[in-house]
Amino acid sequence: MREPETRADDDRSPALATATSLRLVRERAPAELVALPRWIAWNGALDERGRLSKTPLDARTGRGARTNDPSTWATFDAALAYALRTDRVGGLGFVLTDSDYWALDLDHVLDQRSRAVAPPVQRLLSCLPPTYVEVSPSGDGLHVIFAGRRPPELLGTRARDAFGPGRHLEVFGGNSSRYLTVTGRLWSGSAGLAAATPQAIEAVLAMFPAATAPRSAAPRIVRDAGEDERRVERALQILPSDDYDVWIHVGMALRASLPEAAARTLWDAWSSKSTKFDPQASDKHWRSFRDRPGGKTARYIFWLADQADPHWRADWQREQRLATARPRVASPVPSEQPGDSADCAITAEGGLRSGWPAPLPVVDAAPLPPFPIDAAFPSYLARPQRCKTRARGGLTR
Repeated sequence: MREPETRADDDRSPALATATSLRLVRERAPAELVALPRWIAWNGALDERGRLSKTPLDARTGRGARTNDPSTWATFDAALAYALRTDRVGGLGFVLTDSDYWALDLDHVLDQRSRAVAPPVQRLLSCLPPTYVEVSPSGDGLHVIFAGRRPPELLGTRARDAFGPGRHLEVFGGNSSRYLTVTGRLWSGSAGLAAATPQAIEAVLAMFPAATAPRSAAPRIVRDAGEDERRVERALQILPSDDYDVWIHVGMALRASLPEAAARTLWDAWSSKSTKFDPQASDKHWRSFRDRPGGKTARYIFWLADQADPHWRADWQREQRLATARPRVASPVPSEQPGDSADCAITAEGGLRSGWPAPLPVVDAAPLPPFPIDAAFPSYLARPQRCKTRARGGLTR
């Protein structure tokens, strides 16, 4: 993804839509979304906590819209005209319910002054294809929109603290009745939409706890708990432990995925690789993980390892095969006599080596008598002749 664009001074998350903010949506929103009659307006009033209410509005009636009722949606031009003639609209939104598009909403991940994101967010964005990414109405969030149906693997809707305390990840689209505000404030990427790659889907899955993984009717394969521990340990070998956010999230993932004693041992051993390691701070954070249900799992650690070394999984599997391979048993060979240097029984001169048994003598046998075929197979010889030979050769009936 390319670097974010410079944002204008009048483009700083207004409570109510202006002609400038609506023009941005018209000019920069993905054209294929603009062409669909899935648009609503949203209320720009603030709630009791000072946050935008974002109540969806029907652009044709001015009443509340419903994300599961297409009769309350409108074309883009109708929604834009309504937003321009009323003073309570904060912006426009696209309804993703059961559509051929889906989106990610990254809450509170963007510095409003520098427009930079924290390393955990950047790691996720680096795994995504060059698709449409915009700044949210609040000014500190990001929206990422993809072409295609929402992947069935993404069962989770909201991953709390996915990028740190108070920085969440939400998935819109599919069967969930949701709409996404569209601002047109491009952060990076392009105005076009791209389909999510397998790498992107795996990166998003890594943000969710294991409870949101897809369930299967197939019988569950029970693996050795020691195998999971060895696999996690192998992944940690290629990860640096200097980044604070990664350090915390890896600790949470270990605590949620392995027995506590094994998880704590791995975390301390991995943490000690950093010059910043503080045993007291490590102990304090470890105790706090017990009060945080959900969150990261071992899948997150494997995903980080994939970014550091895409071949680590194949290397680990090869190491496991070598460790469990059966040792080869040497074939027994005849014992050599003192001074012998080969297992062969024949010497270079054609004689036998000492110590080898002499071959059995060959005895001349008397010739065998003729085989009595007439006595052995009388029925064969008694068959009537079905064929006769022509004068010219060949057979005829």
